[in-house]
Amino acid sequence: METPDIFSRNPPAPERLASPSPSPTEAVAVLEQECQDLRGLLHATFVAVLFLALAVNVFFFKQMRMVQQQVNEHRPVVMRAEREFRQNRHPEISQFMSQLQAYAASHREYQTNILDRYRAALPQYFNTSVPVQPVAPLSPATNNLAPRPPGR
Repeated sequence: METPDIFSRNPPAPERLASPSPSPTEAVAVLEQECQDLRGLLHATFVAVLFLALAVNVFFFKQMRMVQQQVNEHRPVVMRAEREFRQNRHPEISQFMSQLQAYAASHREYQTNILDRYRAALPQYFNTSVPVQPVAPLSPATNNLAPRPPGR
C-alpha cells in the first residue's frame, strides 16, 4: 500500500482513504463495548486510589504512634532540664540583664545600639520597673565612639 505524500500538491484519492463504514447496530455495539471498558478502567482506578489512601493512612498512624512514644520517653528529661533552668540559670540571666540595663541607663549609645535590638526578642528579661527613656539618635559630631583605625 502506498502512503500519501503530504508535501505533494495533489490530494490522495478518496477511495483509498475511505474505510467501509459499519452498520448502525455494529457501531452501537462497539460504542457499548468501549463504554464498558472505560467503566472498568474507572472502577480499577477508584480501587487503586482507595488502597493508596488506606496505605498512606496506615503509614501516618504508625508514625504518630512512634512520635507519641518518643515524646513520652523524652518528656521527663525535658521537664527536668526546664526545672533546672528555672531554678539556676533564669535568675542569673535576669540579674545580668538588670545590670546591663543599669549600664545602658548611663550609656545611651549602648542602649540604642545593643539593648533595643533585643527588647522585642527577649521581653521576659527586660526590667519593666526601670523606665526606659526614648533616646534621640546621636549626631556624628556628638558620637563618643572610638575612631576606627586607619585602613579599615
